[in-house]
Amino acid sequence: MKYRPPNLMQYATAGIEFLAIFGLMVMAGLLLDRRFDSLPVWTIVGTVLGFAGGVHRLVKIARSLDVKRK
Repeated sequence: MKYRPPNLMQYATAGIEFLAIFGLMVMAGLLLDRRFDSLPVWTIVGTVLGFAGGVHRLVKIARSLDVKRK
């Protein structure tokens, strides 16, 4: 089996996707809190959902990269 070094751009893209998902969900939570004057309920919900969505996306990317390297 020949060793192939990892493509660093794929890992950078995964990190950017995680930050985008997480950031958008936190911002959505902040906007909902301002709209409904319910600080910090929606911000917490957005943070948790954003983190979970980001981790889910990272796992999917990691699995696909693992399959490609084999």
